[in-house]
Amino acid sequence: MHSPNGGTEQNDNVQFCIEYGAELRHDSSDEPVEDVNYFFVRDGFDSYSLMMWIECKGPEGSSNTVRKPSKAKILKKNMSKNTKTIIALAVVILCCLPMLPGFLVEPSHTDTEMSFGIGMPIHDLWADGAISVVLNDSDAANITYTLTYLGKVSGDCTWYLRTDDGVIYDIVDSTAQRKSYSEIDTGRIISVSDDILHTGSFDLKLVVGSVTYTDLLILDGEVSISYQWTFIGIGGVSKECSMDVQFNYIEYYEYTINTSIGRSTSVKVADFAVVTPLIDGMVSSLRAEYIEQYGSFDDNWFVNYILTFVQMCYGYPPSSQPDLYLFGEMDYFAYPIQVIFLGMGDCEDTSILAAAMFNSAGYEAAVGFVYSQISNTSSIIGHAVAAVNLTAIVTDINTDLGNYVRYYKTIDETTFFSCETTTDIQLAAGFIEETYLETIASKMNNFYIVTVNNV
Repeated sequence: MHSPNGGTEQNDNVQFCIEYGAELRHDSSDEPVEDVNYFFVRDGFDSYSLMMWIECKGPEGSSNTVRKPSKAKILKKNMSKNTKTIIALAVVILCCLPMLPGFLVEPSHTDTEMSFGIGMPIHDLWADGAISVVLNDSDAANITYTLTYLGKVSGDCTWYLRTDDGVIYDIVDSTAQRKSYSEIDTGRIISVSDDILHTGSFDLKLVVGSVTYTDLLILDGEVSISYQWTFIGIGGVSKECSMDVQFNYIEYYEYTINTSIGRSTSVKVADFAVVTPLIDGMVSSLRAEYIEQYGSFDDNWFVNYILTFVQMCYGYPPSSQPDLYLFGEMDYFAYPIQVIFLGMGDCEDTSILAAAMFNSAGYEAAVGFVYSQISNTSSIIGHAVAAVNLTAIVTDINTDLGNYVRYYKTIDETTFFSCETTTDIQLAAGFIEETYLETIASKMNNFYIVTVNNV
């Protein structure tokens, strides 16, 4: 366990003794819990809340070691020994949740490729006019950018860059640290190829003598993504599917600066399921592809077509702390375009994407959290799923459902069927991991319904 304050936290009535390097283990294996992170929040004169996140790692040698994290918020009020015991047991149980059944394997039939068009600087001058960045487009086969120092400070000029695209953090002792700058050249005027500078955003740094200039360099251009995946359709027949998607980088960038919201039961997570022209275009392409493959349209099967696309084409971050890895925050809700650009997201991120696509396709959709209730005043969020209104559950996608069971919830006479988005297999809408319903008597007690929020 890691405490930002280290050692012991205490007040008059309660004492927490945490040692660095303490190791928890699953009671069903020898594998250690990857990380337990927490901090204390004082609620009043004599009461504290313990905010805790538990991250786990799969069994050694498994094909997909990193699993969905269990993230816990545990409230403690002047804890008795019995309360401490209950919480300790809950932590141990939660650490076992991310372990998926052994039959799940990495899909070999998914292929995603991303390419960038020529990045155009959104303006010419940077660092308060001290740096000029110009695209040299006279030779399309040899794209270069000219970076010029326009200031009057004398001294050697050394240029540095670090990408602001994609994964930009290193995780060190459960803390997100920005990746380091890389030196690219020296001189008052330098030429940089599109292998280094391309569509995207970059932290630019120029050191001139004892003076340092910095700025965020944004190069707008087209981002193109090609998807290929397999869909098991009516009668268990497999079809090879494909889709191409294009959007401008600035569309993605604008959403990266729009949110910094942590997970909370008071946050309307479905508000992040924004239906943009990009989402509408992707759903239209999927609809056309489905009709071309099957010759007719079926609402219930098309729900599964969308869900399979999300399951097969967006991976889980290769880290036990996925939000720190992707966004530098302990908990973070991503907009759909962020998942699309990054090609990955944790359970709530891909659930938000799926819910937005369902909504675009005309279905009533929601994002749901799976909770375990420890007491009347405390709860643990273990998992997130998308949810959609169906008239029938498709059952012949999977012949062996393993540890998955049917689950739905009716709200105001509308029935929402749960949709797992972070599986390694194609899993039909209407199912959820049995673990979440049985191991700690979990229940889906919060659905956040996606409203019409097209932009």
